[in-house]
Amino acid sequence: MFQRIRNVLVGVSLLACAVPSQGSDVVLLPTRLVLREDSKGAFQDVAAMELRSTASEVANVAFRAHVSRKGVAGCVPVYRIPHGERFELRRTPPRGLEADADPVFHAWAASDEKDSARVSGHWEVRAVRADGSRLRFGMDLGAVRGGVVGRFDPDTDYRFARIPSGRLDGDGLTLEVHHIQDRFEIRVRVEGGSLKGRWRHEDGSEQGEWTAERAAGPPAPQEDELEDLVGWTGPGGTRTWRPRSRPPGPEWSADATSLCRVLKDR
Repeated sequence: MFQRIRNVLVGVSLLACAVPSQGSDVVLLPTRLVLREDSKGAFQDVAAMELRSTASEVANVAFRAHVSRKGVAGCVPVYRIPHGERFELRRTPPRGLEADADPVFHAWAASDEKDSARVSGHWEVRAVRADGSRLRFGMDLGAVRGGVVGRFDPDTDYRFARIPSGRLDGDGLTLEVHHIQDRFEIRVRVEGGSLKGRWRHEDGSEQGEWTAERAAGPPAPQEDELEDLVGWTGPGGTRTWRPRSRPPGPEWSADATSLCRVLKDR
């Protein structure tokens, strides 16, 4: 797989932001984000506070989360997804665009899916081929209730290889990798901040060792600093996403399942 994609050109960033590299002393701090809703309360966008347009276009609802193009250890990615003429927030990128979609922000997994935090983040991978040659590259993973998706570094030769699906079952992690017409499987064990196992082509023509170390993330917040971010449905099926403690209005109902947890805005 790896030799075949060495000459792929780098991608274009959808969301530019500063990301600390592995081993960097730079600390990724949470950003204050605001919700943009239309006059009916329907979700339009999430934006950093300093990027908002006018006061009338910004709902008086804010929270804090990490803005990063790369995965953030201990956090799960959240994407802005087109849905008809509107947009929605989702934990997985559009199908087929796993390699190209940048997260809008990274937040914390819902309280009933803490296993998601075990594999979400940026990983530095070492792959060994059958001839003994070794390759190193980055990989971002995001998990939601046992399901896993991801991509390889979008600014490297490997950006056209994507991870459309995977499964976390206890300490076992299985990833499916697509590269053009080729299909690969990665089977590893999660051992703290490490992944150890093997990769193979679906027809058995190629295989080798696969290990990865997760890049360090920001300090975990206290539980009382977090609140659920949930989807809300209003009159006429209007949808938005807000903290559970701040409903859009009396006629709106919250989803039973949280999208994620965000830092309270203080």
